[in-house]
Amino acid sequence: MQDIEQATGLKKQSLYRLFGNKRQMYLQALLHYESHEVANGIQLLLQQGTTRERITRFFDHFLKEVRATADSRGCFFCSACSEQAPSDPTTREHVFRMMNSLCDAFDTALAQSAPWQDDPALRHEKACHLVTTFIGLRTITRGGLPLDMVPATIANAIADL
Repeated sequence: MQDIEQATGLKKQSLYRLFGNKRQMYLQALLHYESHEVANGIQLLLQQGTTRERITRFFDHFLKEVRATADSRGCFFCSACSEQAPSDPTTREHVFRMMNSLCDAFDTALAQSAPWQDDPALRHEKACHLVTTFIGLRTITRGGLPLDMVPATIANAIADL
């Protein structure tokens, strides 16, 4: 709370008046993350281009961001997934929605080329694999995995595009 007070310039009472309690503040922050960070990632996948261009653009953006900021915090979405979703149904609902949104965007990108355009089940399987790869990469960068391992993982994930 002290960090939030310092960052916003608001006192705890004012924050509670705005949000109700810490949990509501957390859920609002998760919604904000979804509408900004997750939405930005989805937009990268929905821009024009081939399947390979779209998905490479998505992962390149992630890698560039992590390298530029030396950010080893991971992402709020991944943290919510591993820390809060197992025990909090509301957080789990938010996490599943974000996961499904990312999966749908990967699915749309994959639908641009064979063999996925004519096989919805195969396309969904690959989209889920790409989401899982992304979440795994965000999680291991949080754990301090050397960044030089990340490009090889990305290359492997998109090799068959």
